[in-house]
Amino acid sequence: RKKELIDIINSEMNNKRYYAFNQACKSIFVGEPSAFSHYGDIETAENIKSEEVYEAYKKLIKTSHVEIYYVSPTGEFPVKERFKKAFSQVEREPVEGIMRTPSPIKPEVLYKEESCEMLQAQVVMAYKTHHENVDACGLFSRILGGTAFSKLFVNVREKQSLCYFINYISGNYCSIKTLSLCTFPYRCNRRAYNRRYMRYTRRYYHKFYLQKAQ
Repeated sequence: RKKELIDIINSEMNNKRYYAFNQACKSIFVGEPSAFSHYGDIETAENIKSEEVYEAYKKLIKTSHVEIYYVSPTGEFPVKERFKKAFSQVEREPVEGIMRTPSPIKPEVLYKEESCEMLQAQVVMAYKTHHENVDACGLFSRILGGTAFSKLFVNVREKQSLCYFINYISGNYCSIKTLSLCTFPYRCNRRAYNRRYMRYTRRYYHKFYLQKAQ
C-alpha cells in the first residue's frame, strides 16, 4: 500500500492540469488544510509507520460523522440493526464538521511561476470572495465558464482561440473561484489574460445580478 501511494504521488506530474492546480493550491491556501494534497507528500509516505496509520484509522472511526444509505426492493434485510450492533462495540465521539470555511483574502495579489518541459502551459487563477449566496455563485460559475456553452468557453476558446481548455469552478467550501486554462507558453501574458478575463467577468456578472434583481 505504501508503494502504491508513492506511485500515485509520483504520477501526479503526468497530469499537468492536476499538477498545476495542486501547486496553485499551495499558494492559494498557505497555512490552511486545503494547501495539502489528500495524497500527502513523498517524504511523509516513505516515513509513515503502520502504527500511525492504525491510530489515524481508529480516530476516524471514533470521531467521524457516519451516514449510511441503503436501497433495496424489500425492507426485510436488517441493515440498520446490523450496523447498530457493529458500531456499538466501537468507542464513538462524533464531531460535527464545519461545511464552509471561507479562505482569508490575501492583502495583495500573489503570482507564482514554475517552468517544466512541456509544450503547453497551464494557467490557474484563483479569486476569493465572501459572498454568502452559494446557489447564486454556483449558477454564475456555470454561466461564466463551467460548461461547454459558457461565456469564457465560447468567446475565449472558440471565437478567439486563445486556449485549448478553459474552465471556471466555484468552490463553495472555501469561497474560492478558480479559473484554469491550457494554452501555448508564449500566450501566457499576465496582463492580457487578466484584462480579457475581467472584461468578460464584469460584463456577465453585472448582467446576471441585474436580471436576478429584476
